[in-house]
Amino acid sequence: MRLFPKGLLLISVLFLLSILAVFKKRTTSNSKVVTKAQSPDALQSEGTESFEIQIRCKVHRVGCLLPIDGFSLLKDQSKEPFTGVPDCIHHCSKNNFTYAATNEDKECLCGTSVSYKYIENDGNLLSASASKCKELKGAYVNRIVKKCNTEKLSSILEQHDMVGCFPTPSTWGDDSLTLGEDLSLPKCLLTCESKSFAYAILVGMKSCVCWNPILRLHNFGYPHQTSDLLPCHKTSNNFSALFRTYVQNVNCKSKRFLPTNFTPRVALLSFPGSGNTWLRHLLEIASGFYTGSIYQDEALYGEGYLGEYLPWDSGRTIAIKTHKPEYSDDRPFDKIIFLIRNPFDAIVAEFNRLHGGHTGLADQKDFEGKEWEKFVPYKVEKWSRTIYSYLNAPPSVYVVYYEDLLVDPIKQVKLMIKFIGIGITDFNQRLLCTEENLNGNWQRPPKDSVKDYYLPWMVELMNKYIRNARNLLKLKNFKDLPKYER
Repeated sequence: MRLFPKGLLLISVLFLLSILAVFKKRTTSNSKVVTKAQSPDALQSEGTESFEIQIRCKVHRVGCLLPIDGFSLLKDQSKEPFTGVPDCIHHCSKNNFTYAATNEDKECLCGTSVSYKYIENDGNLLSASASKCKELKGAYVNRIVKKCNTEKLSSILEQHDMVGCFPTPSTWGDDSLTLGEDLSLPKCLLTCESKSFAYAILVGMKSCVCWNPILRLHNFGYPHQTSDLLPCHKTSNNFSALFRTYVQNVNCKSKRFLPTNFTPRVALLSFPGSGNTWLRHLLEIASGFYTGSIYQDEALYGEGYLGEYLPWDSGRTIAIKTHKPEYSDDRPFDKIIFLIRNPFDAIVAEFNRLHGGHTGLADQKDFEGKEWEKFVPYKVEKWSRTIYSYLNAPPSVYVVYYEDLLVDPIKQVKLMIKFIGIGITDFNQRLLCTEENLNGNWQRPPKDSVKDYYLPWMVELMNKYIRNARNLLKLKNFKDLPKYER
């Protein structure tokens, strides 16, 4: 039997709305809202057509914030009468807001970001449960990761997130619910979402299990998972197909700020375009603490990097983002995590950011003009200068290569947390949460190889800088630079 944690707020769920207006608009019998009251037996007896139309949202918990007299909780805030958390989130999403909050005054609050005043004063209450937040008369805040959409069954099937096929464990643990045999994939997936489970599992591609894991996936044979799904398509119960729902794992606690003036102060250094924001995402989930920045990027703050506006030396963030190419005593860091990426890739990524924002792309014609010809030599010299400056700086430096981070992010994050030197009591649980959300929200769409962007003279120049950097890293006894030359 499934054990529901106290104060569980049903967010990041399949929003199954039973609004009168929706019912009035229905013209066919196959567009249906499934409610939690329906039993697994009832669902099994229904045809797949009962799931033909669904309203789905993806939401992450921000946490609890106490009211501050004279200050709105959310930027560009609007208020609506409270009719339930799912309805509030759907209303905010429909009106193009990124944040939705509910408070003791029975209000639904929508906004574009959390007002900085609340982060400055009340950050340490973020980890309070929904029930504790209500007791404290606070507002519980959620961030809408993916806008609510009315989706047809066919599109849901195309978008489902399959983790892989792996050996079936002897038990799924207490936080699971077996729905029975002969449920199709869409019925299994959507039913598990409606019941607030993070995973839907088809055992032998026929028996449906809903699951909230309490251990990292490798404890259930995850290292043996494969893109070859043939074992899972067989009727044997020895293999299970694991699918990710829109629900945020209830065991993944909200991120928070450090309660005291944390030392050491750790710089999260990289040349632009090297994956700094992605690494911040990984460190925040793995540690449970927000990262900071010297830049105060409004876009990143609005997307949930709530340490972005804090002073870089506040001592309340676990690491501070910087792209400064030269070390300076004006910002005396105690330790430096130095993320290095192949400059051929990093320079293109930075060019894309300048032309298309954090997740956009530059047009092909942008790479064919004089701007790109000037951009490459200027940036590769800066890439090289950053390495020379910080490897000769006083603070202790930990070098991590972006390419190693891609291969095994969990291993690299564990090493970085150890280097920072902070104790995390629920670290294994945090690693589970990291493993479940490796990518974050800041990814550009895939594009063809960047090799064609570089003219022969550019390649020759960049290879020279790469060789020089390789020699310095060897001299300083760091791990050898990956094969970046072309």
